[in-house]
Amino acid sequence: MKRSSAAMKPFYAALAAAVVMLIGFALLLRQSANSEANVIAWLTVNFLFLLGLSQFGVVFIAILRLCFARWPLAFYRTAHMMTLVGVPIAILGFLLIFLFGRDELFYWLGEPEKTNIWVNETGIVLRFVIAQSIFYLLAWWGYRLSQQQGKEHALYKLASWQLVAFVIANTFLAWDFGMLLHDHWLSSVYPIHFFMSSIFGGCALILLVALVNDLSVSSRTVENFGRVLIGFSLLWLYFFWAQYIVMWFGNLPQEIGPILEQMGPRYGALFWLMLASVFIIPFLTLISYHVRSSLVRLAPIALLILIGTWLHRVLTVLPVMEVDISLLGILTSLAAALMMFFAVSGLAHPRLDAQHSG
Repeated sequence: MKRSSAAMKPFYAALAAAVVMLIGFALLLRQSANSEANVIAWLTVNFLFLLGLSQFGVVFIAILRLCFARWPLAFYRTAHMMTLVGVPIAILGFLLIFLFGRDELFYWLGEPEKTNIWVNETGIVLRFVIAQSIFYLLAWWGYRLSQQQGKEHALYKLASWQLVAFVIANTFLAWDFGMLLHDHWLSSVYPIHFFMSSIFGGCALILLVALVNDLSVSSRTVENFGRVLIGFSLLWLYFFWAQYIVMWFGNLPQEIGPILEQMGPRYGALFWLMLASVFIIPFLTLISYHVRSSLVRLAPIALLILIGTWLHRVLTVLPVMEVDISLLGILTSLAAALMMFFAVSGLAHPRLDAQHSG
């Protein structure tokens, strides 16, 4: 009876998520006639947020495999499922945005000076399809190898290529869905900051899935995970500051403008909430061994990090399209995040053990 009850939990959780999703998207469709930009903006936010989180799964495994770390073995299946669940998100999300939202999002397409293949429709499609296909093929290859015995050396060599593919694919995402949304905005640090946000949020997602699935891990393993979160929070702040200080010192309008817009009166509250969610609160709490050694006590911090990661994507898209945060956007984002969360949880739930996670 106990086993049957446990097996039903993912079903009811997914059902509840589906109801929330239907409500959210019903409101989205209702608003689409009045504000197409509103719909495209929230679709883009959710696409970037969920795709970034999902792709971290392979990165998590690759980084720790290259470090010869043994403590995260119990999390490997969850990480694999995160990335594989992201395949339909990548395909459907990009198709919807490109077919229905490219005029709103990529407003510069069709300008006479945008004639080379790098900044036209063909270039956008080609680099997205090629980069994402290579990344997911390497991710699938790694998952298949992990199901076989004696493939540790092959997995170690593959890990480096998986990291390279992740960086390239997410750099293209940062260019097309970040920098190119602003006129003449250039930043060599922004792509790193963009995918560092996904890495930080992905770590938090793995922790929450482990808690929901009642994964049996030692307090030392959890404490190691807490240390990883501290490191990523510091890296997030470092790359944010490395980008900000150069733009602030140069004070060129086309460079500092996008950041000042995020910090201005219209979106300033969201900006400071994001900063508190991804750095200030996590760092001040995770330095405590008492907090970072317990999965239950880490869960609220992980949830806060996910909110901060989502706000980072919100501030990437909404100021450019002059869309305000709304109940509509929050509901649709919550619905999409819940569907992905319970999909990963359901796929990873009964089989999270070291011998199957390779």
